[in-house]
Amino acid sequence: GTGCGELYCSEACRDAAAPVHRRLCVGLVESSSAPLYQFKVHAMSTNEIFLLSAQVISQILQKLSTSRDLPSSLVPFVHIQHKPWWDVAACPKGTSPAKFRATLRELCRDSLQLLTPALCGGSSVPPPELAVVLSVEFYGQLVGMFEQNNVGVRVTS
Repeated sequence: GTGCGELYCSEACRDAAAPVHRRLCVGLVESSSAPLYQFKVHAMSTNEIFLLSAQVISQILQKLSTSRDLPSSLVPFVHIQHKPWWDVAACPKGTSPAKFRATLRELCRDSLQLLTPALCGGSSVPPPELAVVLSVEFYGQLVGMFEQNNVGVRVTS
C-alpha cells in the first residue's frame, strides 16, 4: 500500500499510480484545515467531478515535471470534446440561465482556490508555468469535459 489505505490490484499498478496519487492523497494529512483536505470536502459536498478534474491536473503536472512541455503534457485531454461546465450543464427549470452559469463558474473558482495551494506548496498563486492549467477557464473545461462526455480517468500500467 501507500500507507494511506488506498488499495491496488498489484505493485505495478500502485507504482504507476503513485506520482499522481501522491499529489492528491489525504491519507497522511495531519489537519482538516490542510488545503487538499478542504478541497476534497468541498468536492464531495458540491460535485465529485472536481475530484476527477484534480486527477487530470495531477496527471498533467506529473507529465510536465518530466517533459517540461505543456502541449505534450495536455495530451490526451485536449483531444476530448469539452466546453466549460457552465456552458454544458443543463439549467434547471425556473432558474435564470445567467445566474446558473455564474453559480457553476463560482463553484469552479472556489474549488480551484482550494486545490491550487495543495498542488503549489501552499501558495494560492500558481507559478507562471502552471497558470494555464490552474486557471478557472481550464478547470471549467475539465469539469465540462466530464459532464459532457461522462468519462473516467485511469492511470495506465
